[in-house]
Amino acid sequence: MQNPAKRPFLAFTFILAMTASSITLAEEKAPSSNPLAPLNTCRAITDPAQRVACYDSAIDQLNAAVARSDVTVVDKASVKEARKGLFGFSIPRLRIFGAEKDGAEAPDDKALSAMIKALRPLPDGRYRFTLDTDAVWETTEPYQGTRDPVVGDKIALEKAALGSYFLKIGRFRPTRARRVN
Repeated sequence: MQNPAKRPFLAFTFILAMTASSITLAEEKAPSSNPLAPLNTCRAITDPAQRVACYDSAIDQLNAAVARSDVTVVDKASVKEARKGLFGFSIPRLRIFGAEKDGAEAPDDKALSAMIKALRPLPDGRYRFTLDTDAVWETTEPYQGTRDPVVGDKIALEKAALGSYFLKIGRFRPTRARRVN
């Protein structure tokens, strides 16, 4: 007869063994996350004919991945434009948005200059601005410029502490603001 104290140990051992084997199978089935891995593999081939054939195959795989939208190639200008359009939103630090490798913010993550495309006064002296980037911002405190803002005014937005932003029109005092859309 089996000792009852060993049953939990045997159950734990069985579950551990099953988990380990499923992890091993998952690792074997998972394709490389680096779409350039096949190209890097070709570099090690010394025979010129085999190397060219390997590169041709790897390029075909890469082109097929691009056609399926599994891989997207973007240039630095496109990334900069995307980050400009996302200014004011809290987005994850992903390399697809051009996040710096050491975790530091890029200079264009801290400020944005734009022009007022449309504006609407809100209660309590606040304003809602639509910028030429189609971003919509609202002041969170009364605007205290010596004149009311008008369409066509240049606007500067700067990142402030604790996820807040300052909006500045011309040489007037900065006003706290938040992105609406």
